[in-house]
Amino acid sequence: MSTTANTTTTTVNLSVRVDTDRKAKLEALAHDYGNCSQSAIIRQYIEEQYHHVFGELDPEALASGHITDKQKHQIINGESPEDIVDRSFLLTPEDEDTKEGVIE
Repeated sequence: MSTTANTTTTTVNLSVRVDTDRKAKLEALAHDYGNCSQSAIIRQYIEEQYHHVFGELDPEALASGHITDKQKHQIINGESPEDIVDRSFLLTPEDEDTKEGVIE
């Protein structure tokens, strides 16, 4: 585990089974579009999808159990996290600044 700019990272070995077409798409995204590793493309996708589904909700609030199942379902169904949970469970602009534009 390493820490950089208030961000802790943990290595997780992940294996993804894909067909030949998806493998070619991932390689194209990594090498031709992003000029980065396949892992970096997957990390970016995770960030984008998380933000799309959960908005500014702090993922640690979900992991710690502070967000109820009812609240999760409301957010997943399109309600704004700002309207559902306490502000202390939302990411701040400073939290987001540590993640912006980082491709490893």
